Amino acid sequence: VIGPGLATMIVDEWLDAEFQGERHQKRIDKISEIEKIKKRN
Repeated sequence: VIGPGLATMIVDEWLDAEFQGERHQKRIDKISEIEKIKKRN
């Protein structure tokens, strides 16, 4: 359990972080495919 101040700091750091596309791109592509299938149904 963390306080609201720490939670805000964590989210701010996450939002400011540079995206490491290559490392995570396969996973993101899989999620995108699932989202496309869900939208069709």
